[in-house]
Amino acid sequence: MDAINSSVALNITVVHPEFFFITGLTGIQYSRYYYIFLFCIYFIAVIGNSAVLLLIAVERSLHSPKYIGVFNLALADFCEANALIPNMMKTFLFDSNYISYNACLANMYFVFFFTTMQCSTLVVLAYDRFIAICLPLRYHAIATNTIMCLIFSAIWAFNAFMMALIVSLINRLSFCKSNVIQSFFCDHGPMYRMACNDNRINYYLAKLNMILYLIVPLILIVLSYICILFALTKVTTWEGRLKALKTCVTHLLLVASLFLPVTSIYIYALINSLSANARVISASLAYAVPPMLNPIIYVLNTAEIKDLIRKMIKKKSGPMNTKTVSLHQSTGVPVAEWPVPDSHKTLWRFLGFGNFYRRFSQVAVLLSALTSPKVPFRWNPQAQVAFDNLKSRFASAPVLCVPDSERQFIVEVDTSDVGVGAVLFQQMANDGKVHPAPTSPTGSALQNGTTISVTGSGGSTGSGGVVSLVGGVGAALLGLDGLFPAGTPVPTTPSSHAGRGPLGADSAYRQILPQALRSAAAV
Repeated sequence: MDAINSSVALNITVVHPEFFFITGLTGIQYSRYYYIFLFCIYFIAVIGNSAVLLLIAVERSLHSPKYIGVFNLALADFCEANALIPNMMKTFLFDSNYISYNACLANMYFVFFFTTMQCSTLVVLAYDRFIAICLPLRYHAIATNTIMCLIFSAIWAFNAFMMALIVSLINRLSFCKSNVIQSFFCDHGPMYRMACNDNRINYYLAKLNMILYLIVPLILIVLSYICILFALTKVTTWEGRLKALKTCVTHLLLVASLFLPVTSIYIYALINSLSANARVISASLAYAVPPMLNPIIYVLNTAEIKDLIRKMIKKKSGPMNTKTVSLHQSTGVPVAEWPVPDSHKTLWRFLGFGNFYRRFSQVAVLLSALTSPKVPFRWNPQAQVAFDNLKSRFASAPVLCVPDSERQFIVEVDTSDVGVGAVLFQQMANDGKVHPAPTSPTGSALQNGTTISVTGSGGSTGSGGVVSLVGGVGAALLGLDGLFPAGTPVPTTPSSHAGRGPLGADSAYRQILPQALRSAAAV
């Protein structure tokens, strides 16, 4: 009974103020300009991180373990900036320093939650670099998309639990002396120090939070880079070492932008006491600047994103009409002026431009014979005629058509003594001719139920060789004799692409052609 009475007495003495007063910068005449500066940082951070999130979400080539980590970091940056700075603008620019008790706890939770996600994500990205450099042959087995998603799901859940625990234990504190928070948001440290009752649990949790999200991440990142440097000592050339280290530059810059300011503040606070204004300025910059810098670092130091942006700019500037894909005049001129090959290498470069497209293969027979390193390179009149003929065909327009998902697609397969080939075609309504359909993003997608006709051309049967699938599918070592009879329609079904959306032309190549070509090598 006494225990119950003491518990009731304790509950009666707990005081929760209706509002807290956040001081921010005090005694500084032009403090508003500092908050406007923080708002500019916020604006850049939101735009930059939104662009990174959208780019990674839309571009399938970036759906890799590394960029799952980058996506999570950009998401944490975006959310942390929105949880912190808009509330600061409302508080200090509009003289609304009072914040309700529950709103204060919510503000504390989200700011700390997304900040801890930034720290944890950098550890996972360090793990990704460690596997990529120290265990390169096992990288695709260890660092898969599924594993990375599971790791980040566990981190999000654990961090959400830890921050909920820390914030919820604020409710056990009694604020009977003051409701003034000496900070720029509802900071955990200044709040629990105002308590009139026992705050040891909150103190220990604050220290645990610092260990889990500052000291441990830094130790793990340092250890990962020690292992990376040790692995690089086994690389024989300095060029190889620098190339491997270059892949870590972006991550190191991210680590420096986040951990260096926070660590410096902690170390300085241990040596000298910080004034309230100095603490507000240093801490607010440490929270606000990394979300702004991170997307800039991605763009400037990540080759994949820079190449992707370049391609997008070129694609937008390139001429296109809705009927056919024609060669622009600026593209045709360099092809027509292609210099005469003077070595095996330059000839291979020219032939590679044609990608061994089957309609060019007969013309290229004489040129292909000159590419053998066992045969001395001797340019002759017959080769010149074939060279001029190929240049003319390369520059002829229109070459490709924009695929129409409502019309039938044709997979044309062929073998001969000089090569093998398989190309996706479509007959266009405007000219009645059959054109190859590109599988780049300019092409339309094949919808469910679209009919694909597999046709085989006659000719003597070769022993198999390199087949090139026009439109970016690439080359594969395949023979050719068609598994399906000529003209067999092959309807696409939802199960054929495992719920990944419309079956694109690339998917048609990958899923239908292997069946059509598998038996050819034995012929």
